[in-house]
Amino acid sequence: MTILKNDEYVLTNTDIIVTKTDLQGFITFVNDDLIRITGFTRQELLGRNHNIFRHSDMPSEVFSDLWRTILSGCTWTGVIKNKSKDGGFYWVKADVTPIYDGNVLIGYMSVRRKPSADKLSEAKKAYAQMKEGKFKGELRYGQLVKKGFFLTTHYKLSNISIVTKLGGLVGLASFVVVLLAVIDHINLSRLNDNNQQLFMQVQSYSNQVNRAYTEQIKLLEHENALLKDKVALYEPSSELSAVKVFKKPKEETKLTDYFYQVKTSSNQSLLNIQNINIFLVFMALIVMNFLCEFISRSIIQPLKEATRVLTEISSGNYRVPIEYRSKSEIGLMIEALRSTSVRLGFDTANEKKINIQMTKALETNQVLNHQVNQMQKIESISRLTSGIAHDFNNILAAIIGYNQLNTFVAEDCQDPQFKEEILFNTDQVNIASLRAVGLIKKMMAYSRQNPTNKEIEIRPTYDVINEVLDMMRPALTSLFQLHAEIDSDLIIQIDSTELHQILTNLIVNARDAMQHGGNVSISLKQVTKHDLICNACIETLEGDFIELSISDTGTGIDQKVIDHIFDPFFTTKPVGEGTGLGLSTVSGMVHDAGGHIIVQSNTTEPNQGTTFKLLFSV
Repeated sequence: MTILKNDEYVLTNTDIIVTKTDLQGFITFVNDDLIRITGFTRQELLGRNHNIFRHSDMPSEVFSDLWRTILSGCTWTGVIKNKSKDGGFYWVKADVTPIYDGNVLIGYMSVRRKPSADKLSEAKKAYAQMKEGKFKGELRYGQLVKKGFFLTTHYKLSNISIVTKLGGLVGLASFVVVLLAVIDHINLSRLNDNNQQLFMQVQSYSNQVNRAYTEQIKLLEHENALLKDKVALYEPSSELSAVKVFKKPKEETKLTDYFYQVKTSSNQSLLNIQNINIFLVFMALIVMNFLCEFISRSIIQPLKEATRVLTEISSGNYRVPIEYRSKSEIGLMIEALRSTSVRLGFDTANEKKINIQMTKALETNQVLNHQVNQMQKIESISRLTSGIAHDFNNILAAIIGYNQLNTFVAEDCQDPQFKEEILFNTDQVNIASLRAVGLIKKMMAYSRQNPTNKEIEIRPTYDVINEVLDMMRPALTSLFQLHAEIDSDLIIQIDSTELHQILTNLIVNARDAMQHGGNVSISLKQVTKHDLICNACIETLEGDFIELSISDTGTGIDQKVIDHIFDPFFTTKPVGEGTGLGLSTVSGMVHDAGGHIIVQSNTTEPNQGTTFKLLFSV
C-alpha cells in the first residue's frame, strides 16, 4: 500500500509492527508489516537509529519516560505517533521491553499494535498540552497520571518492598510499646517527685503540729496548775471541775489540707497517664491499621492481578492489559509477566503469520503440482501424437488413395445400381478419413506440435466475432438466440483463425448444453481482476485484461466436472458425439496467446448456465 504525504494509515486489528534494537537504539530487526506500512526497505532501516520513526508532534517527555522505564528493566507501554518514509503517519500502542540473554541485557524489542479509541484520544490531548507546556500531569511507564500529594505519596509508598513494609510495621509496634513505657516512667517519676515534695511538706507541718501540741499542753498544764493553786487559796473546799478547753492548732487543719492535696494530685496524675496511654494506643492502632491495609493492598491486589494475567496467558490470550506498576517483589514479578506477555504475543502473531505463509506455500505447491501434472499430460500426448501421427497419416494417405482408385473403378462400372453403391461407400470412407485427419490436427494443435514459426494473422476482434456469429446463426434453430455486446476498440493479440476456431467450439458447446433452446451471449470488454485463478493452468490472475466471454442459459457444469474439462480426451457427451479435444484445444490456443480461462457455472438455479471468460493481456 502506498502512503501519500501527510496521510494517516490506520492500523487494522491484524497489523503487528515489530522492531528490535541494540542497547543504543540502533535497529537490528524489522518485520514485514513495518516494511509494508512505512514504505521503508529493510536495507534502509537495519543499522539506523530507531528515532527514524519519530514524528515531530511527539513531545520529548514521552521518550524521556520511555528510556527511563526500559533502562530500569521495566516494560514501557504507551501511545506513540510514528511517521512513514513519505511523510505519512500512524498511531500505535507500543510495548517496549528489554531483551535478555540469560541475565545479560542485550537490547530492546518494540511491539506495536492498533491503539484503542479512548487511549488514542487521551494521548492526542495530553501530547498537545505537553507541546504547549500546559500539561498538568506526568508520565509514568508510558501512562498519563495526574499530579497530587496523595497520588505521589501512594506512588512512592507502593514502590517500597513488602519486607520493608512489614519491618516498618513491626518497628512501629515496638516503638509504640517503648514510647508508652518511657512516657509512663516519666509521668510516674514526676508523680513520685511531686508526692515526695508534698510528703516532705506534710512531715514538716506534722513536726510543727507536734511541737505546737507539746507547747500548748505544757502551757495548758501550767495554767491549770496556777488555776488550781488559786482556787485552793480562795476556796479550799471546792474542786476544780473544769479546765481550759484544748484548742486545736491551726497547723492541724493545714495538715489535713496537705493530705487532701496529695490525694487529689495523685489521682489527677494517674488519670493523665491513663488518658495519654489510651490516646497513644488509639493512634498507634489507627496507624497500624492503615499500614496493615496498605500492606494487604500491596500483596492481595497485585496477586489478583498476577492471577488474572496468568489465567489469560494460559487460555492463549497474550494481549493482556496490565495496569499495576510497582518496584516491590510482586511488582517485579508482574513486570516479568508483562514482558513475557509482550514476547508471547509477538511469537504467537509471528507463528500465525508463518502458518498462513505455510498454508499459502502448500496451496502454491498444490497449484504447481497440478501444473506439473498438466504439463506431464501434455508431454504424454505430445509423445503419443509425435509417435503415431506420421504413421497414421501414411495409413490415411493409403486409405484415401485406394478409395480414390475405387472411385475411378466405380466410374467405369456398367451396372448403375452397383456403381451407385460403390460411390456411396467411397464417399463414406472419404468422410471418415477426413474426420481422422481432423482428429490428428487437433491432437497436434493440443500437443503444440504445430510449427511455431507459422504466420499469424491478427484482424480486428470485432470483425472475427461477427464472422463467427454470421456463420453460426444458420446452424442454430429458432429455439436459440444470439446476443452480442462488443467493444469495437478492443483487439485481442491472437491469430484470427485460432480465434475463429475458439469461438466456434465454445458456441457449439453452449448450444449442446441447452437441449430445449436458450440464449447465447457474447461480450468483449476491458476488466480488472483480483485473486482469480485460471481453471486451465491454475495461475493466480491480477490486473487489467480484455475479457471475451461466452455465456449460455443451460443446466450448468458441476465443479467436479469443471476441474477436468480441459483434460485431453475428457468429454461428457455420449460415445461417438465428442472427441474430448475441443476444450483442450481451446485452452492450448488461448494460452499460446498469453491468455487464461475462467469458468463460472451455476447448477442450483435454473437458466443460469455457464460462462467461459477468456482473459487476454491489454
